[in-house]
Amino acid sequence: RATMARGTPPATDTKHRKLVIVVPEVFGEHVSNDGLERYLLRTLPPSEMARVAEHLQVCDECQERLVGTDEFISAIRAALKILESRKVE
Repeated sequence: RATMARGTPPATDTKHRKLVIVVPEVFGEHVSNDGLERYLLRTLPPSEMARVAEHLQVCDECQERLVGTDEFISAIRAALKILESRKVE
């Protein structure tokens, strides 16, 4: 499992043989809910987009949360379309 270290470049911890990844928008060692939302909406800076993408490749928990966040965003967009269509009538 990857270990998160804020503010240091990606490196290999040779003593413990763990990949150390710098990930923005983290809460503990996972990407924050806000970070996942901004990743899906593509509002993170390019360097942070890449770092979150790297983290998602190795973190099943964040991958699952990403799917849930994507479903939530889709539901909100669908609800907004319904509300907007009612305004027109």
